[in-house]
Amino acid sequence: MVDRNALIFYKLQLETLPELTYDITSTEFNRNIKPYSYYIANGYEYAAVKSDTQDFYLSEFGKKTRPHLHQFYRDLDARAELIKTVEPDWLHRGERFRIFRFR
Repeated sequence: MVDRNALIFYKLQLETLPELTYDITSTEFNRNIKPYSYYIANGYEYAAVKSDTQDFYLSEFGKKTRPHLHQFYRDLDARAELIKTVEPDWLHRGERFRIFRFR
């Protein structure tokens, strides 16, 4: 935001932020994914991934088509801690996600 209300917006945002917040980044739908070690070295704590995407890249076909994504999801599965699987239900439609803690 670069208009004259930006200062007011950011001041209010800082005043109303919850105590616990997270910096969020995107891999741009896997176009900008880095090796597992990158996320460890740069202090990332969690990864939220779409289950279908992870399952696809862990498959033999995924390994053949995008080996670097296969390796990332393999490392995530083997080295990170799965802390939650978010399942859709009749009230909350959508896709299934897995939340991992890097370690």
